[in-house]
Amino acid sequence: MMKLIRLQEFNIAASAVVAAALTGLAYDYLGFLGVALVGLAILLTSAQADLQKETFRGLIAMEGMSPSERRARSSNGHGMSKAWRLARGLGIVLTIIGGVGFFLLQLPH
Repeated sequence: MMKLIRLQEFNIAASAVVAAALTGLAYDYLGFLGVALVGLAILLTSAQADLQKETFRGLIAMEGMSPSERRARSSNGHGMSKAWRLARGLGIVLTIIGGVGFFLLQLPH
C-alpha cells in the first residue's frame, strides 16, 4: 500500500512538472492565450478521466460483490480521485489566469 501511495505522489509531481513546462512553452509562443489553452486541456482531460472512472463493466462486476468488497474496491480509487481534483483545480486556475491575462494585458485597448 505504501509503494502505491509513493507511486501516486511521484505521478502527481511528474505531471505537475510536465504541466509547468507546457505552460511555459505555451506562454512563450501564444502568451496568456496559450496559458488558458493549456488550462482548458488539463481541465477537459481531468473531466474525461473522472467520467470514465466508473465504467459499465465495473458496475456490472460490482453487482455480485458483498458490501465489504464494494467498500474496499471504492476506497482503492480514492487516491486517483484526489489527483483528478488537483488536476481540475490546476486547469481552472490556469484557465482563469490565462483568460484574465489575455483580456487585460494582450488585447489592444
